[in-house]
Amino acid sequence: MLPEGEKPAIKPVWDDLMMQNGGSHSINKNINKEGRILICEWHNTPLINDNGDVIGVASLVSDITEQVNAQKELTRHRDHLEELVNQRSTEILNQARIIDQVHDSVVATDMQGNVTYWNLGATRRLGYTPKEALGQFIGFIHNKTDLVVLPQIIGKLKAAGQLEKELQILCKDGSQFSAHLSLSMRYDSDGQPSGMVGIIIDISERKRAEAELERQRLALKNTNHELEACSY
Repeated sequence: MLPEGEKPAIKPVWDDLMMQNGGSHSINKNINKEGRILICEWHNTPLINDNGDVIGVASLVSDITEQVNAQKELTRHRDHLEELVNQRSTEILNQARIIDQVHDSVVATDMQGNVTYWNLGATRRLGYTPKEALGQFIGFIHNKTDLVVLPQIIGKLKAAGQLEKELQILCKDGSQFSAHLSLSMRYDSDGQPSGMVGIIIDISERKRAEAELERQRLALKNTNHELEACSY
């Protein structure tokens, strides 16, 4: 009934039963009539005569092979799932570290516009820490004028999936700067919209350069008008 490898493990169980010192429960491999190895759970009771001597053992045996194999399979799947989760967590952590190295501000929100991610670039430029920003409605970085059109911008983004926009961005210290917003929808594994992500690019220097070029153009235009007037 016992495979050779099981016999050393069973001897202490049998000895305990004979000594009335335990052995009432055990799990071990057994061989059935067809020669197939089973995993059995034994509930043993020593039979004792009037003199207190053990004269035999009564056992209730249950074949738990399928249960044990199912548990092993479940454990294997669970370990594999944990491995996949750990791998994905590592990937996400690495991606977050890369995004944190980006100079521009990267901000993600849920479908309601509440901040779910805030990179170090956003902290450096806007002044808010992730702890201060997370959970807030994204409107806190927009001035009153842009807040009026913000629902329209979000609506267009949800409809198109992507959107480019220039707005004023409000910093924690009350200052503002011109920004180009590159906005995209985020989708879950089923392809359903799960949130929004935006890259906020500071274009203050470009706007100042454009304004200076416009000033020079107008000055040159006025100079030409003055020269034309003097020539008559």
